[in-house]
Amino acid sequence: MNNVLNWINEKIITDKENKLTPEDVENIRDFSLLWNLFESLCCNKKAYISEINKVIDKKIDLFNENDYIDIFNYFMERYQNNATFEKLNLSNGSKKLVQKVLKREYTDKNNKLKFIMYIIHRYRNNLFHGEKDMRYIKFQKENFEITNKFLMCFIEKCKGN
Repeated sequence: MNNVLNWINEKIITDKENKLTPEDVENIRDFSLLWNLFESLCCNKKAYISEINKVIDKKIDLFNENDYIDIFNYFMERYQNNATFEKLNLSNGSKKLVQKVLKREYTDKNNKLKFIMYIIHRYRNNLFHGEKDMRYIKFQKENFEITNKFLMCFIEKCKGN
């Protein structure tokens, strides 16, 4: 185990069952690297919702359903629960679109991709701005695993064109 995880486990996470292992944080580490690439290669180093919208609008024709259907279905299932949805802390504009997709009012590819990216953007903000509690971060493993797969695909689409 590395020095950072040892320090976190010793100084921050005091309950034994929530101690972190390298495997617990592998997907989060990878997410940090991928988000950096996404912001740099796709969003001109400004991954604001407005910039993400522009990128999706510009690159929409490069995506087919196979590129996003797994993460779309995962998020649809995960955020049908209102309590889980509220923990995202979406801004009002993002929240409206995400809710309309969840209610199946918006079913087109453009809105589905924005739905995915708005949630991923919140993962980023919640992680980097201290909203995610380190004591429970290991339970986010699947969220970041599927998010990372999608980000790699998205970056490839941006970089390739």
